[in-house]
Amino acid sequence: MFVKFFIHLLIAFILTAAVGHFLLPVLKKLKARQVEREEGLESHKKKTGTPTMGGIMFLAVFAAMTVFEAEKYRAAIPVIIGTLGFGAVGFIDDYIKVVMKRNLGLRAWQKLLLQILVSLGVIYSVSVFTEVGFDMLIPFSSLITPDGAGIYANAGIFTVPFLYLYF
Repeated sequence: MFVKFFIHLLIAFILTAAVGHFLLPVLKKLKARQVEREEGLESHKKKTGTPTMGGIMFLAVFAAMTVFEAEKYRAAIPVIIGTLGFGAVGFIDDYIKVVMKRNLGLRAWQKLLLQILVSLGVIYSVSVFTEVGFDMLIPFSSLITPDGAGIYANAGIFTVPFLYLYF
């Protein structure tokens, strides 16, 4: 098990380095750098020029590595959807900052709306692609049941808001 994990880790490292080798010059050409406001705090002005959007290389490798395992592990599909979805929100935010030269990026309500949509996509994919039930173990109920298994309950309509907050 450890050997397989180490091999996957090594492959991911090599792929990330290879993608970075080609991606970083492109990002430099696009001048993908952090821009801070002139009227901002002095301590934040140090961040001006910090490279941004480098997460693309990690997400690309993550997606490629996980897709190969998705056939064996269907529970990986919601993980892919969630990770790429939240990565896309970050990319859009950085894109607005870099290309449109608007240092605030997405507004808070836009970011929240996109994150809600991604979370709903994850919840939906969990219900479709996995055998995971939505019954939840009531905390500490294992202390009062004779077999120690605990009490499970379905939260009904409150399942989606709870899972949204969880994700």
